[in-house]
Amino acid sequence: MADVAKEAGVGRVTVYGHFPSRAELVDAAVVHVLEQVDVALKSVDLHGPPREALARYIRASWEHTGRSLSLVAAAEKELASERIHRLHERLAERPVRVLERGQADGVFSDDLTISWMVAVLHRLIHGAADEVGRANIHPSDAAELIVTTVLRAFAPGRVEV
Repeated sequence: MADVAKEAGVGRVTVYGHFPSRAELVDAAVVHVLEQVDVALKSVDLHGPPREALARYIRASWEHTGRSLSLVAAAEKELASERIHRLHERLAERPVRVLERGQADGVFSDDLTISWMVAVLHRLIHGAADEVGRANIHPSDAAELIVTTVLRAFAPGRVEV
């Protein structure tokens, strides 16, 4: 809270006056950032081949996530996973349409549910943020790592174990 107050140029008492807890502050910050991300992602072209459209969506999503690594880490620590999921619901609508098209075109597996694929995509993006935060991957490599992983994981065909 002291860091937030310092960054905002106000005292801790002022921050606590608006946000009684760190979790409430983080929640408000996540809501604010996701509203901005939602507006930005609306401009991503999701037409054309589904694999390419999904890759564009992932790259744009990572661009915004990569700018908010400390907030992603704080949210993972302070907020319940259900709350994080609910906050991302609006963002999930766009990849759903792309994934449905991809399944209809046979380029994405039809034995995976759309909700599962969206969950995997979300966790991969957040996992990449964690790996960048730990300096295990470079931020400039994250988007392509996510794209490669998602396109391989969502490819049609069953895996025999």
